[in-house]
Amino acid sequence: MNNTLSRRCQTVRVRFEFRKTRATKHNYAGTADALPDCDGCLYVKLYLNDIACTPFSTRIKTFRSIWDGRKALRVSQESQALTKQIVDFQTLIETVHEELCRSGRVVTLKAIQKNIFWLRKNSKKGDLSAASSRLGPLEVVSLATVYKEFRRIRSKMIQENGIIRKPDEISLGTYKTYGVRWRLIDRYLKHIGEPDYPVLDVNVAFATNLQEFIIDQRKTTGMPYDSSTVRAVITLLKSLLKYAVAKGYLGDKSPLSDYTVRGGSTPNPNPITREQLDYLETLTLSPELRAVCDSWMVAAELCMHHADYLKLQTARIIDLEGEQFVQLSRTKQKGTRLKQTVFLTPRTQRIILKYGGLSGLVYEDYNYFSKRLVKLSDQARLVNEEGKLIKLRFGDARDTGLTQWAIEGANSVQLSTMGGWSKPSYSDRYIKNALGIVSALVKRTKETVTSGSEVPQKPAPNRAHPFLHIHKAS
Repeated sequence: MNNTLSRRCQTVRVRFEFRKTRATKHNYAGTADALPDCDGCLYVKLYLNDIACTPFSTRIKTFRSIWDGRKALRVSQESQALTKQIVDFQTLIETVHEELCRSGRVVTLKAIQKNIFWLRKNSKKGDLSAASSRLGPLEVVSLATVYKEFRRIRSKMIQENGIIRKPDEISLGTYKTYGVRWRLIDRYLKHIGEPDYPVLDVNVAFATNLQEFIIDQRKTTGMPYDSSTVRAVITLLKSLLKYAVAKGYLGDKSPLSDYTVRGGSTPNPNPITREQLDYLETLTLSPELRAVCDSWMVAAELCMHHADYLKLQTARIIDLEGEQFVQLSRTKQKGTRLKQTVFLTPRTQRIILKYGGLSGLVYEDYNYFSKRLVKLSDQARLVNEEGKLIKLRFGDARDTGLTQWAIEGANSVQLSTMGGWSKPSYSDRYIKNALGIVSALVKRTKETVTSGSEVPQKPAPNRAHPFLHIHKAS
């Protein structure tokens, strides 16, 4: 079926053709009487100045008999309905062609096709006639343009103070990673020869090809990019598409909303032992390093990330049956309602008393701690179970605390509560020292066997109304 769209700028010929589909269950979604609902699909081919584009699907499914029935002497209702669908699609093409001519933009087959895709994505329930009457912004936005807009708006949402940071705000460090991740996407766009790649064409295949491209690339050192970098780049791409949906450049849903990249950085917990903590507590240090060391040890005893530790200065201490606890909502888990409940160990209480309360500890950014923990490592000369020197990082505090509780015999539920995570399997990311954990278990087992019975549990106080005393930390 051939038609011609003649305009004062250029002439476009349109050809519709029927293509038989493969006899698979995917295409043959049976009807109530167990018969297939179609045996083919209509494709359209555009010609501009005798140059043809690759035929693309109209998504109009039908039967060959209905397609041929349009030329019969007595046209059936099914063939009449098919003719209307074809006319609607041709109207869509004509609308795009007219708009390109009117705006003075260069009319190309690629421009016509991409604008058709935009209108088709933004039509409701496939109503193409309605879509053409509600013509949207025909300017196809490139992925690079979306990135520039995304980065500009994100630059206004930077909040360095992790304590007061809202869910939609980011740190400066996160903002800086956008440029690093985008460079790999931009490199891929140049590799395929389309630096102005339209955001409308980004799909699962694009993300998969991008992922494979990054895996094949090498850093300046000659080493390949690790899986965490691939995940970070795909995460940025998904954020860009989500932003494009919000801006109206895409339909109602991102094509990458369900796309995931398996893998990630390998967990490498680096805890220190209880004896090494004792050594650090008594080590002679400068006043500045001593304050940093004590604050780091509090984070270790309370199993805290740096972001959660920063909230400790405004935390509440809970008194329960003679013991003290701290309970905080996870800083980086907003929206999940996850809480971290930890016990104030004797070491923690000694340090808090030494500094006149929780507010007396050091609460600086991650870089501040990193530089001083390097100096502390040089002076302490701690070694791990493999005999290698330990270079302390703030994250080692959380590993240390959770590993010590595992050695003490805490089960997966208790570790999840103290760690503030939703799945017990997350413990693998923070707990190490398998020899120490098993050794402690053997020791407890021998003590139980020697005593002839299990250690009796302390009876709960006989109170009809248990009393919780909560007071603000000084």
